[in-house]
Amino acid sequence: MINKIILISLYKNDYEIIKENVTLNCPINFYDNAKEAVETLEENIDDSIILLSTLIEDMSYEDVIEQVVIKSKNCKVIVYSSFSSIEEVTKGLEKGAYDFIIGDDVLSKVVMSVNSLFQKSETSAYKIDNAKIQHLINSSLFEMIDYYQVQSKSSELNETIAQYNKWYDNSLKKMEKSSLLIVEDEHIFRKLLVDMVSTCYSQVTAVEGGKEAVEKLKEKKYGIAIVDLFLNDMDGVELIQVIKSYNPLIQIIVVTAFDLIDTASNVLKIGVADYLQKPIMKKDLLTSIEKAEIENKKAVIQEKALQEFFCKQINFEQKCVILESLFKFKKKNNKPFIMEDVYQVFPNLNNNNIYEKITLPPIIDKENIKRFISSFKLDEK
Repeated sequence: MINKIILISLYKNDYEIIKENVTLNCPINFYDNAKEAVETLEENIDDSIILLSTLIEDMSYEDVIEQVVIKSKNCKVIVYSSFSSIEEVTKGLEKGAYDFIIGDDVLSKVVMSVNSLFQKSETSAYKIDNAKIQHLINSSLFEMIDYYQVQSKSSELNETIAQYNKWYDNSLKKMEKSSLLIVEDEHIFRKLLVDMVSTCYSQVTAVEGGKEAVEKLKEKKYGIAIVDLFLNDMDGVELIQVIKSYNPLIQIIVVTAFDLIDTASNVLKIGVADYLQKPIMKKDLLTSIEKAEIENKKAVIQEKALQEFFCKQINFEQKCVILESLFKFKKKNNKPFIMEDVYQVFPNLNNNNIYEKITLPPIIDKENIKRFISSFKLDEK
């Protein structure tokens, strides 16, 4: 249930229009200063909507999104602008925005989006867990490893990264080819898609509607889904959200007869791997699937790495080196080092009920980390 709207804009007129037209019966807090808005955000904002104008001046809207996501992965940030490029839309959505609304009469579209959100929260046939869609993997850890593959001057870190690379390669070799789920309501085109992919993939399931797809998702974990955006029995965007709620690691390829520009925000915000416009060539489809398979396997192995490699395959010293390097990497990128980062390699610390979003001291090295972890008397070797 949505219980608050927070509007961040330079213009009080935006507030007047939204207040007058939004049907949701809840308070609307207006801020013309983004820093003040971020500083006053409560820790529990899961049931809030933040409406964010790109025209704010005291900080970038991308930074606002990042700060909100740190406090809550469930809070919905809707960015709006009279004009933005697809690159800007993509960047905002990658930062964690729920929606990025652009075009003429943008405030009317914002009102429609908010009202639609309220209706979905009340009447949706499927419960969509946004936290699960965002997934538990903190990508900063893997971004750090990628960065230090070539930038590291630490022999200790290099040794651990080399060990991780070997473990990663061995895990990749053990994986089978991805299983595919095709959702297409046109019988002829559904058969055509199956014929195209069956030459390279043996595990292919094809269904004609969204409801049948949901039932298949309950039975099996697929690596890739090929989804027609316009189905007879279910909205394609909603189906993709449901698919990701069942399997956040799945890669989704959208197929449709419509141009991406017309549906850019709705398609990009749900994190699809690719967008193919009908008619589709076999070569293009297989190339798209190949790229999606690489990303799916990478995500699956990274999830496994958090559960196995970083928790069980490396020793106490190596874990402290990893955290020291992660702290330096996040500091370099102006990101806070938080307790959630520590939990990735010392999950048993979570039993002490320390809030995962708490920011740790600004000066951290390996020895400080060792003392901090040792103070909890964990059974770490």
